[in-house]
Order: sequence, then C-alpha cells, then structure tokens
Amino acid sequence: MKNQQFKEHFDWLDPVRDTSLMKSGNRATSFFVYLEASCEGGATAFPRIKRPKAPELCDALLCHDENGNEVDWLEVKPKVGRAIFWHNLDPAGEVDENTLHAGKPVTKGIKVGLNIWTREKNWKSAQ
Repeated sequence: MKNQQFKEHFDWLDPVRDTSLMKSGNRATSFFVYLEASCEGGATAFPRIKRPKAPELCDALLCHDENGNEVDWLEVKPKVGRAIFWHNLDPAGEVDENTLHAGKPVTKGIKVGLNIWTREKNWKSAQ
C-alpha cells in the first residue's frame, strides 16, 4: 500500500533487553522474499553495506536514485520471487550492526514480503 514502509531496524534482538533469548537464542539469520511486487519504490535498503559496483547487478539493485545520482549503499529492488538472505550475527555470535535495513516507502502499487528468521537454539527443546 502507498507510503507503507519499515523504518531502519535490525532483525537481531537486543541481548541485554530481550529475555526470550535465554530460551531460543537470537535471530541468527534472516530470509526475506518478495511475494507481490506490483509497485514503484519499496526497495529493501542496507545503508551500512556498500553496493557492489558491477553494472550487471543494476537489474536487481538500485544503482541510481530518481535524480540519476549513484547509490552507494545496497538497495534490493522488489521483484516477485526475489529473495535476500543475511546473517544477523557475526562468526563470534555477536550482533552485526551492519545488518541495519529498511523497507523503503512504496510510492505506487502493492508490495508484500515474507520474513523467515532462524534462531540460535531450537525453540521446542528450549521450552
């Protein structure tokens, strides 16, 4: 829907504040897939990750903004079936601040996405 967005956020949970982490562990990975993408706008942006400069990736990534300026950070354009996968924790198990991301506003049309998060621990065995 027009103007809907998800402001900048992390998928990992705050290890200091979230008591559920004792049972399930943190969100180790994130998987996001576009289910509906009949829209303008609505990219998924990672402002702390540099965009690869390969021109052949500009079909999937936003390489230039609406004014023609080069986009330096990673923004994945919505397309049905396109998926994004990332690790929320570094190899030591610490939260990765570089995974900050946002769903940019949809300016026209509809975008629907699906999130799947894996946890560090098995939820059922932790209860």
